[in-house]
Amino acid sequence: RLHEAYTLASAFPRVTMVLNHCGELAGPASFGDRPQVEAKWRDDIVALAKLPNVFAKVGGCTMTYNGWGLEKRNTPIGSAELAELLTPIYSHVIRSFGASKAMFESNFPVDKVCVSYRVLWNAYKRIADMMNLQPDEQHALFHGTAASVYRLS
Repeated sequence: RLHEAYTLASAFPRVTMVLNHCGELAGPASFGDRPQVEAKWRDDIVALAKLPNVFAKVGGCTMTYNGWGLEKRNTPIGSAELAELLTPIYSHVIRSFGASKAMFESNFPVDKVCVSYRVLWNAYKRIADMMNLQPDEQHALFHGTAASVYRLS
């Protein structure tokens, strides 16, 4: 349904839009063994990122309906493993939008059933490191973009 978001954002270019949870439904339950579904999601993310009025919240993909099975584990996931799982999705969104149009998000308390708050934010730090993001890009993702978009200065 990202094409609908694209159509809406294109129709109202002076309205700021924030794409939630990497566009929703990004993970094994959605992509599974259907590479064409993931390819469509990736293309739609790139298209949305080109619109100057669309920003992205990077997070929310650990929710149960995305199919990682984190809520079923006997031992909770750690930040290193979580970063490895999420980097293919999150790095695509971050690279597509750029740090000035993307922001890390927590989805608490919803995410609590799958991952702890500390593990989640440590995974975000690891993702930023794995992507070799510069300090100004990291600042944007962890603070600057959200402060600007939501006028929190």
